[in-house]
Amino acid sequence: MPAQDKDLPDEEWLKPPVSSMTPPGALLITQPKAQHTGPSSGLSRPKSHHIDDDSVVFVHGLGGDSYSTWTRDDTLWIRDLLPTCEYFEDARIMTFGYDARAFLHPFARSSTGRTFTFAEALLNDLEDKRTTAAAKKRPIIFMGHSLGGIVIKSALRHAYALYSQYGNILDSTKAIVFFGTPHQGADTATWAAFLGGLSKAIRIRNTEVVEELKRWSNPLVELTTTFAELAPRFQITTFFEELATNGILVVPQGSARIGNERARGLHADHRGVCKFTELDPNWTPVKGRLEGIAVGIQEELAVQLPKMPTVPTIGTVDLGAGFEEQMAQRMERLRSGQ
Repeated sequence: MPAQDKDLPDEEWLKPPVSSMTPPGALLITQPKAQHTGPSSGLSRPKSHHIDDDSVVFVHGLGGDSYSTWTRDDTLWIRDLLPTCEYFEDARIMTFGYDARAFLHPFARSSTGRTFTFAEALLNDLEDKRTTAAAKKRPIIFMGHSLGGIVIKSALRHAYALYSQYGNILDSTKAIVFFGTPHQGADTATWAAFLGGLSKAIRIRNTEVVEELKRWSNPLVELTTTFAELAPRFQITTFFEELATNGILVVPQGSARIGNERARGLHADHRGVCKFTELDPNWTPVKGRLEGIAVGIQEELAVQLPKMPTVPTIGTVDLGAGFEEQMAQRMERLRSGQ
């Protein structure tokens, strides 16, 4: 069994198959108060206590995994910082893992995994965690880094297409936060610059991405077009990088934005745009925006609550000081047959 936090009961941990990106059971980070397993496939929960309210689902991108993508130094911010925010203290925080190497050659030849495949897996895993009627009504906030944002968009499009099966996920999704998501794709040189520094860490030699992720590929154009019809349903926020990676801005502002969303640049490169510590200056605007999203969801739900019907008044009875005298007079008339 993979190493896990001994302070947590077994039911607090999901144990999905370990991703092939690292050896099974490898520790990714060690916290003084908690340890968790390495990158995983499926939904897992980095948070250490039971929660019932909003669901916040994180999806990593190319060259990342379900934990390290969101970790700087020893801070896994989706576990260590997000729950300290007032509006996320009772959130149900989950992170989705998948083997993103399927988007690289030569792994693409041996794997059928593409955006749709991982998007469908995300929907299935999330649906399995929302089995009760109450769970199916939980609001959802999706957050994705890089390719993870593409997977989220694909999942919501699929939920719309198969509404009878995944409609509750689509209807429950209230907000999406994109961290450096290349909605238009990127050219080969850009991906190579980003992946070149990661090749040893994720055990790849060839940094060539599949056609699907290249700039203005047919799948990305189709996804962008169809998602545009769904976008008005959600609060959408974009954080884009302001620093280059190996001399190249991997996802510039123009590619990171989808239009009509809240957008802000962060002083970070493509890898660091989604990693924060408590003292990181980038955490302040991100925290503020996430709290704003939470308030917006609360206000939306308050408006949707049905109003209690007003019971019509049939008549009134005077229960004042003369009530007993009136009743005595009526009883006297009944006895006398009047």
